[in-house]
Amino acid sequence: MHAAHRTNRFTHRFAACRRSALLAALLLAPALALCQPGSQTGAAGSMQLAQASAPGQTPPAPQTPAAQAPAPTPAAAEAPPAAPAPRRVALVLPTLNANLAGSARAVAAGAQAAAARAGNLSVELIATDDSAEANLNAWRRAQAEFDLVIGPLTRAGVATAATQQAARPTVLLNTPPTADADRQTIPAALPGAPTVFFSLALDAQARLVARAALRDIRTATLNRRPRAWVLHTTTPLSRRTAQGFNEGFVALAGEATAFEITGATVGGLAERLRDSGNLPDVIFIAMDNVGARQVRSALPEGVPVWGTALTATGTRRELAELSGLRFLEMPWIIKRDHPAVMSYARPAAGSPGADGDEDARLYAFGIDALRLVLALAEGPGAIRLDGVTGQLSVDPRGDPRVRLAPMVALIAEDEVVADPVPLDGPAR
Repeated sequence: MHAAHRTNRFTHRFAACRRSALLAALLLAPALALCQPGSQTGAAGSMQLAQASAPGQTPPAPQTPAAQAPAPTPAAAEAPPAAPAPRRVALVLPTLNANLAGSARAVAAGAQAAAARAGNLSVELIATDDSAEANLNAWRRAQAEFDLVIGPLTRAGVATAATQQAARPTVLLNTPPTADADRQTIPAALPGAPTVFFSLALDAQARLVARAALRDIRTATLNRRPRAWVLHTTTPLSRRTAQGFNEGFVALAGEATAFEITGATVGGLAERLRDSGNLPDVIFIAMDNVGARQVRSALPEGVPVWGTALTATGTRRELAELSGLRFLEMPWIIKRDHPAVMSYARPAAGSPGADGDEDARLYAFGIDALRLVLALAEGPGAIRLDGVTGQLSVDPRGDPRVRLAPMVALIAEDEVVADPVPLDGPAR
């Protein structure tokens, strides 16, 4: 009786020990398998490694394959890290305004193309009708709900946004109306998150034209102040463009004389120019293609003539009438083998951004706006980009306006070609 009781108690203890050993083997097997490079052993092999590290103990006999725990799969051993959530980009654009919808859609398409290349971005359009209330509401929503903000597009919209403090890195797609004549109307650095003004305004382009034109005539005017004639119409855009050239030219020690052209005065322009005194060293036409072709025959021969991209828009026959005119243009339009240009998809025929040069410029504008806001998000400091619109530079800690330096273009016969001398290059 006692012997049987002792035998039964011993049997229970032995069974409990075996259960403990088996449980330990099952729990330790995955960890030990990971510690053995290239190991394909099961639980028995893992236990052998663990027991071998304890001196003075005899390794147990190998278990049968049926008792072995399965080796962990790679997925169970090491799960891949979760992908970061896409950053959300808001586009505040006036697609609900009948006059601005086409331009806004072209900008949006360009931004989408840039986002697709950058990856891990979610771009959402916040549509407005460009009214002050709609712009303000869209701006506030964008700053509250998104990570990055692009827009508004118009000067009025930007003027509204510029009175608010940005909470997110922001690219404003114009300059406030008061920025034309007095640069001090834009704060040295906007409060809040990094914010910059990025614009295709013709008056800003005209200032760059003045610098390029002066570079080319500097040698011929070493002993006197360079002279320029500036031709413009009565439209606000033409006047702003002429003013931009005039300011840039005079700031660099030049003299500028303006001529306002109307339907009544265009016929006598040649006589007016002859009676004005000394011939100029350069002529700037702040007019569209139609106006430029009307005055071209009245201009003196041999004087360099400059314009803007608006001047050089037209058919091949219309361009031929302006042969020899220089202006500034985007690499996206005239330099398709430019490294930055080749990096982005071109819009399909019939889609936003594909309806002529003006639409293409807005598409390129959207690409570089997206690239700028990503650069702002990287942290404070000066930004330099080789853009599809030109060379971009800005320091939001100082002057928040993006300096855009496009390429010099030339109308040669009936086509537009890239000038071999860059905007910041030496004189010809």
